[in-house]
Amino acid sequence: MSNPYDDVSTNNDDSCFCCCHSKGVSIYDSYPIQMRLNLTFNDAGVGKCVLLNRTNYTAIVRNNSRSSNTSTSSYGSADGCRKKNRNRGNDKIDPYSPDLLNQVFIWDDLLKKSIFKLTFLYPVDKVFLTRLYLVILSHKEIQIFTFTNPPRRLFDSHILKTDNSHTTENIDFRLLKSIGLLAYESVNKSGQVYISRLDYDSMICNSSSSGISSSSKDSSDYIPTNIIKAHKNPIQLIKLSPHGKYVATCSTRGTIVRVFSTINGLLINEYRRGLDSTTIYNMKFSQDDRFLCVISSKQTLHVFQIEDGVGGGGNNKDIKHNHFKRSVCSIKLFNPLIRDSKESFRSNDMCEIIWNEYGEHENGKRRDKVKYGIILVC
Repeated sequence: MSNPYDDVSTNNDDSCFCCCHSKGVSIYDSYPIQMRLNLTFNDAGVGKCVLLNRTNYTAIVRNNSRSSNTSTSSYGSADGCRKKNRNRGNDKIDPYSPDLLNQVFIWDDLLKKSIFKLTFLYPVDKVFLTRLYLVILSHKEIQIFTFTNPPRRLFDSHILKTDNSHTTENIDFRLLKSIGLLAYESVNKSGQVYISRLDYDSMICNSSSSGISSSSKDSSDYIPTNIIKAHKNPIQLIKLSPHGKYVATCSTRGTIVRVFSTINGLLINEYRRGLDSTTIYNMKFSQDDRFLCVISSKQTLHVFQIEDGVGGGGNNKDIKHNHFKRSVCSIKLFNPLIRDSKESFRSNDMCEIIWNEYGEHENGKRRDKVKYGIILVC
């Protein structure tokens, strides 16, 4: 039995999620789980799908389809592809290959069509869609656009590690009002995390006055960066909290999960997942930044508490730092795609975490009546 979904992702507040399959995209409400929208594409396959909150806009990564009535912006032509192929030797990529997932479509469900698309020379690995930014990771290079029609490229840089096979997971992006928060692993030193803040207004002014930023320059020349020495081993996962206060990291060893402040880079807490080395497949904060859910190849789900019961979290001085805090909840999982229950999750299995919260939400008061639920889409 194989997984029918090629990719699963949630929107910003976990209120709905989308599943990519061979025929198109299916979008569901998280609670109760019911289908909201089903998109079918006959001319091209779908590799990834990203939702913009609960709006009518959806970013869809598809393979090359030459028949399209939408406005197109190409980043890499056939001539450019041939020049790069000569420089790269055997690293040959055909930009017109029907199997190359190198196009990002913005689908408007009200108009029932895609309003524009971006075409890249290399496959698109990851997409972040917010009301101001469209952030795209392609061939370990981050490119930042304005979410406008047509989009304007604000920044691009080869800032991700080229010797780490988990480059699609050691990067995360959040939008806080007009500030974009970008977290990624350092290029020069394994285990270090950069926290960069992107001011939308200043980036618009800089791009208008000086043109598109050159990819040959380092990202720190454009945006302020905080450096966090997170782990001794290479980074496996980086996850930002919904409110942007914390960043959670884990290494390729998978025994310790650390949570840092994005403001000053201080260590908030570190958690012991286990003693044996393992692969952590996914991590996700709850919507109120109070809990962190971790799933590993040991077929275990751990929930760690980040804050105490005070809503809002306060500042970093109010958070007590204790070494190697244990999980408040640990569950042994069973993967229905694997017949032998003792076998671990396979590396190509997906498991998306969806948080559900029930009860009263009062700022500044204890949230004793709030209950939490976790949905796993595997």
